Amino acid sequence: MVVKIKSLQQTIIMICSAFFICLLLSSCEKSSSSAVASADEPPVVSTEEGASQVDIGSMANTTAFADLSDFSQKGNLRLLQVDAYIDGYASDEGYYRMVPRADGSNNLCYIDFATKQEIYLCSQPNCTHDNNTCTAWFPTVTGLHLPIPVGDRVILIHGGASGYEEVLGDDSLPHIDIMQPDGSDRKTIFTFPASSSIAPLVMDSLACDDEYVYFCVENYSAEATTRTLCAVSSQTGQVFSLMNLPEVEQKIAGVDGTALLFSYVAEQYDLSQNIADVDVSVMRYDVSDGSQTPLFSHKYTDVGTCGTDAYWLLSSDGVLHGYDLKTGKTRFEAPVSLPDELDLTQLHCDGLFDGKLLVHGYYSPEINEAGTLLYYAINTEDGTVSQLNHEFVDAWDNHSPGIIAAQIDDNFMFIYDIDAKTIQFPFADGSTTDMEYNVYQYAFMPCADYWNNGMDYTPIAKLSEE
Repeated sequence: MVVKIKSLQQTIIMICSAFFICLLLSSCEKSSSSAVASADEPPVVSTEEGASQVDIGSMANTTAFADLSDFSQKGNLRLLQVDAYIDGYASDEGYYRMVPRADGSNNLCYIDFATKQEIYLCSQPNCTHDNNTCTAWFPTVTGLHLPIPVGDRVILIHGGASGYEEVLGDDSLPHIDIMQPDGSDRKTIFTFPASSSIAPLVMDSLACDDEYVYFCVENYSAEATTRTLCAVSSQTGQVFSLMNLPEVEQKIAGVDGTALLFSYVAEQYDLSQNIADVDVSVMRYDVSDGSQTPLFSHKYTDVGTCGTDAYWLLSSDGVLHGYDLKTGKTRFEAPVSLPDELDLTQLHCDGLFDGKLLVHGYYSPEINEAGTLLYYAINTEDGTVSQLNHEFVDAWDNHSPGIIAAQIDDNFMFIYDIDAKTIQFPFADGSTTDMEYNVYQYAFMPCADYWNNGMDYTPIAKLSEE
């Protein structure tokens, strides 16, 4: 049997969702490891200069959190969204992403913005990139694998693959690697227990500043499931447990200066409820001093994202809302004109660029059996709407929007096509199944041309498996 799936990130979401359901139906033993994230009170962190850079080779793989007195938040924060249409993250010079191999292993690849070429992040001549002698090779596609450039290093977050201990050994555990931007000096610096998972929720986003990557860890025991905000330093390799996240589905939803914005479900809910009636609250947590401020609330099915000046949400009644990031007060409201046939509770947010909120959806099968793609840019200055024609078609005739992955000066790097690939996806018992998925193919286009539905773009050549 061949399983068809749109992307590796959708594989990740599928695995994480199944893992979470299993945890609800069964109990896990409580781990005694010191890496079980816990912080009873939000810390008041140091504002002094942090420790100087530590050589990666001298860093140890530990399970113990560092002392909070060593933590000092550095610079403004940047949101790192986790989504089915996002397969990597950008520095000023290039884009890091994981590209799975046919045998079920993984390669770390790099798109150079200057040369517009993609390479395996490996400097060894004649390397086949298929074993642990290669700096670009990782043993499995299973689980979440996020390469994040921060400061002058790259942090790799491995979310964990529960139940795969016999097949993958220590590689099944949630862990963090650090390396140089060229892939050299890669080393595992922190390992969480098997009873933990990094960023397992859908849209469980991360953030970074000039030194740290911030992420949420979920801990499972027979008594309860808890979540904790953690941070890892790219300079020292230290990992900190910053604060407990006691609310339902509490996760990073935005950033503003030195503050993280968290969303959470106001009350526990179950599948018998209409998800459109569930309320979501947003609060502000300033990493520099530990202060917390409630901001605003919205419905679960509202779609949007955090901008530099406001948090933008499109509600199911067709109104665009802009909320102040410091006070939560409404700064902007305007009706948005979208087709009546479009179910606004089923829209997907595709980012915010040049002051335009990007969303897409489909006509329902009752209206159009092909499920016609509708991709829109909503101007946050006045609520006007422009339809975008950028889309790609996968191996099974599914239409998806040409999502913007990065902005480089006056150019966008966006998805223009896919490379359909079949891999041997492993199961926990050691067996495999053939799984088809799409490796996104990127192109560069001037921003103005993208907004004007131009078709003149510069594609990046497909990366061949060596």
